[in-house]
Order: sequence, then structure tokens, then C-alpha cells
Amino acid sequence: MKMWQRFVVVLLPIVAFTVARDGAAQPPASDGVWGKYPNSMLIKTRTAATYPKDLWVFTLVGLHQDLDHRTNPNLERQITTVSVWAEYGVTDRFQVGVNQPYVFRRVKDRGTGTSDAEDGLGDTSLYAKGKVLKETALLPGITLDGFLKLPVADEDRGFSNGEVDVTLGMEVSKRWRNLSLHINPEYVITGGIKSKLGATADDRVVLNAGLIWHATPKLLPMVEYNGYWWGDVGDLAEVGAGVLWFPTKNTSVKLGVTTPVHKDVTWTADWTPWIKLAVWF
Repeated sequence: MKMWQRFVVVLLPIVAFTVARDGAAQPPASDGVWGKYPNSMLIKTRTAATYPKDLWVFTLVGLHQDLDHRTNPNLERQITTVSVWAEYGVTDRFQVGVNQPYVFRRVKDRGTGTSDAEDGLGDTSLYAKGKVLKETALLPGITLDGFLKLPVADEDRGFSNGEVDVTLGMEVSKRWRNLSLHINPEYVITGGIKSKLGATADDRVVLNAGLIWHATPKLLPMVEYNGYWWGDVGDLAEVGAGVLWFPTKNTSVKLGVTTPVHKDVTWTADWTPWIKLAVWF
């Protein structure tokens, strides 16, 4: 990762904290908006919100990618991932969850006319998230979280790297009336070594960030940035946009699409659609 990129990853949470503390004049306390935003955004950005105690949340996440090879135009890869999340609010400031993906994959070589398609379970991930600073009129909300990826999927078929990976993350969120800013840096520790995994054994730095316009209580447009710097694998930056809709009091629908603005990796998609369907009780 280049020096300026490291600088951005470190600086952005500090800037968000400083702007929140020393920014514009305090709105009237009657606004009552502090800390009121969804637990996560359209694509990958998580916010500093935590679920209330004893709340169960189940989310179905789907995404599809038509990937092109950077150096071989004859190679195509299609990946559709469907994931189920189950989350629980242990307290108002601490929650846990589990994620189980299922992957459909197809690879085609137009040069030889060959193709291969298969599907299977991906690796299971466990996570925990806790609030360390509650948002106020001046201060942002801050949470810390961690993910543990367990290598339960079939390594021989390429659905797992066969290693335990650990992700450490932080969420910084601040709302001003009908706008809220969310910054989510992460560091991913890969369990394997290069002699086994190649370049993908490198750790990676991730930065997700987004802006929510709280247009109405039921409809929230969003824009998002997602980037990573993955050692010898390369780096990728994408921007996305979409909406969050609450059709009922205990359901939500998120629709979004991302497109790369910088790509230095072997496989990339011109655009990626996302859908997230959630229910809670």
C-alpha cells in the first residue's frame, strides 16, 4: 500500500472525530437524531449503531459479479453469492452474529470453448460488535468489532483458503440533522502463509465509508466508498449508491450497485448489484 493510502486510512477516522467535535454550531436538542441510523449501509460499510437488547435480526444478502481477467480477455468468471446473517443484541451496546454464504461459480474460457460451473457453501464467519462511545451533539458514535472466519468450506474446490482469518474493525459515525457520515476502517489478518496460499496470504487494509441522506423515515438514499489494499494481490476502490426502504416496522430492503474507480487486481467486475432483505423481532 502506498504511503498516501496509508495516510488516508489513518487520517479519515481522526478527521471525522474532529469535525464532529469542532464543526458547525450545535442544532437544537429537540432534533433528537443522534445515533439514529441503520446498523449497516448498502454494501460493506458498517455504522456505529448497535441493536437493542434481545433483538433478533435475520438478513438475506445477494450479489452478482461478471468478472473479467486483467490480462486474458478470453477468461470470464461469474460469481453469485447468497448469504444468511443471524444477529442478536446481547445488550444495547453489544451484539453478536454469524454469517453463512453459499456460492455459485462459473468460469469460461472463450479461447478454448471450455467452461466449468459449481456451487457450494462458503466459510462461516462469527462476529461481535460493541459500542465504546455513544454519539452526542458534539461527539461521534464509535464501535469496535471483530470477525472470525472459520474454514469449514471445501478447500479443494476453491470455496475456502483452509485458514482462520481475523478481521479487526472500527466504526465512526456522526449525524447532522438529515445527513450522517460513517467511516469503517478494517485490518484483515490472513491465517495462511505464501508458500501455501501465494499472494492471497498477505494481510489487507480495508476502508469503507458512506453518507446517508435521511430523506424520510422509510426511505434513505445512500452513497458509499469501498476500498482495499491487499499486498501483492493488488488494490481496488469502488463507489456505490442505492436506497434503503422500510416497507413495514420490522422489515427492510436495501438495493445498491457498485462500480470500480480504481482497479489493480487480476479479476474485476464493471458493476456489481446488491440486495439485502432483513427482518427483525
